[in-house]
Amino acid sequence: MECRVLPLRRQDQQLLARYDSFFGLPDSGHVAMDAAVFDLDTNLRAQHGLKTPDALHLAAAIHSGCDEFWTRDARLAKAAAGRIAMIVFDETR
Repeated sequence: MECRVLPLRRQDQQLLARYDSFFGLPDSGHVAMDAAVFDLDTNLRAQHGLKTPDALHLAAAIHSGCDEFWTRDARLAKAAAGRIAMIVFDETR
């Protein structure tokens, strides 16, 4: 969801197709979101003041056992501390 917003806003069909292709790869996993994910989501929101999409994204990654969480949002690193390895991309690039 997060990756598709900017290409849609910019009407960048080429970038949108690249994201859709990447997430359609056989090795690309999908996470079922059950009550445990939503419980973690609400705890992350309450403790760290995250917005719902950010907290839900992080909760799903943590709950599913992802090795890394890639983001451009440095705020998520604090919420994820000790739970999942964070790869934070520089916002200025």
